[in-house]
Amino acid sequence: MNKIFIYIFLILIALSSVYFYTLHRTEIPSNIRCSFKDVITDTKEIIVPGCFDIFNPGVVAYEDGYLMLAKVKKNDIISKIKRKLTKNYPNKLSFIKLDAEFNPIIINGNAICTEHSTFGGDPRLIKIGDDIYCLYFDRVIKENKNVIRMFVCKLIECEGRFELIEKKELKFKEAEKYYNLGLTSNSVEKNWTPFVFNGKLYLIYLISPHVIIEPNLDNGECKEIVANKNEPIWNYGMASGGTPAIEYSDGYLSFFHTHAIGLKPFSFFNKERYKIGQGVYIFGAYMFSKQYPFNIIRSTEFPLTGKSLYNGRRKIIFPTSLIVNDDNIYLLYGKDDAKIFISKIDVLKLKEQLKMK
Repeated sequence: MNKIFIYIFLILIALSSVYFYTLHRTEIPSNIRCSFKDVITDTKEIIVPGCFDIFNPGVVAYEDGYLMLAKVKKNDIISKIKRKLTKNYPNKLSFIKLDAEFNPIIINGNAICTEHSTFGGDPRLIKIGDDIYCLYFDRVIKENKNVIRMFVCKLIECEGRFELIEKKELKFKEAEKYYNLGLTSNSVEKNWTPFVFNGKLYLIYLISPHVIIEPNLDNGECKEIVANKNEPIWNYGMASGGTPAIEYSDGYLSFFHTHAIGLKPFSFFNKERYKIGQGVYIFGAYMFSKQYPFNIIRSTEFPLTGKSLYNGRRKIIFPTSLIVNDDNIYLLYGKDDAKIFISKIDVLKLKEQLKMK
């Protein structure tokens, strides 16, 4: 008799697991799934020993390899409970050295790692001359409310440790007109795309319209220098910032992301075949002119993908770094808010998808 109860108990656990996996799984809508264009040749996960739920990396060339700064969430039960109970539980940004093959440099079983505590994340690293700057969002209090704002810091290495110094909030006073148009939100400012022109830092505030702002690195004040016409860059939703824009061919190249509507599969307690669920993050690429006024010259018409890219329970691909070496293009991205992957882009296939505007 006891064995029967044990078997029934195990069957119930198995059925519950299947149900909850289905309940929390997101499906890609058919119109997006059927439009994917494969431009990826090779993909690998960047696994950092001792770091759990590490994602959304900023990466730049450094010494003989690369330097990566990524968002880290502790995966233990206590940390998960704290994140659920409070909005003021900090994340970690971790600096990790990578070798020339994008593998973490390991010494005595541990990655070379420096932690920086923050409430924000999604760092982008960019070089200006010999200096490295970091842009990331963080939480601040404005009029007794928690809001998200963008910050810029300078990165230094001191006695083997990396530090973010001279932190300044980026203040764009002209943003209000874009709040009023519903293109951005006064409560959340993030994903500004950095690029370097004539040795100075510029930021893409919006992709459509293509709004370029120039930050003052001494005080954080930003001024708008151009706002090109407001035309959708593609038909799959609003394009938002992704990787820094890097000089490539006859322009600047950047990969962007779009937060599309995901679908929940059928559940046992819901008669509908699908219901709207968590978002799906899809991505594309675009290029803009190397000269003022930085007009968009090419963009992908369809979402990009690669083999097994969206095979997880969640469907989040968030491009945050771009490395161009000779004729090779490498895209680094966060996957499902839990992992870091790097993919080599098939240059010929990408060029086929980048259509003239």
